[in-house]
Amino acid sequence: MKRLLLLLGLTAALAGCQPFLVPVSSAPPERNGAIDPEPMGHEDLVHLSKGVALGFECRESWWYLPCSGATAQTANGKIARVLPAHLDKYRNAWGQTEYYESNISQRTVFVVMGVEAGETELDVHSNDGDRHFHVIVDP
Repeated sequence: MKRLLLLLGLTAALAGCQPFLVPVSSAPPERNGAIDPEPMGHEDLVHLSKGVALGFECRESWWYLPCSGATAQTANGKIARVLPAHLDKYRNAWGQTEYYESNISQRTVFVVMGVEAGETELDVHSNDGDRHFHVIVDP
């Protein structure tokens, strides 16, 4: 796991210092809720079903710590909405805090929800960089 995080951090550093967006929830059965960074070389994509809320965490690209100064907004709130969320520190199955977050009390998390069928844009800004997502909401 530590090697994977290091590899992800190095890859992001070489790719231009954009923050990582990591899903922290999933859609119910037979519904869509996914973040797909750069599918087949295209722009980043969020795919949701109407009524599905998907939580995602913003992580900086170098040390994989929570993003600082992060904000998120959608271009059309009638299609999809995004709100900040608050979660405790990550704890593993034994209740221990992961080593890279030992002094961090809060994660940087947002929830994006599909409101109506359609397409819009989601922008996430942080001190580590920006990410732009195309959002598709299915009926």
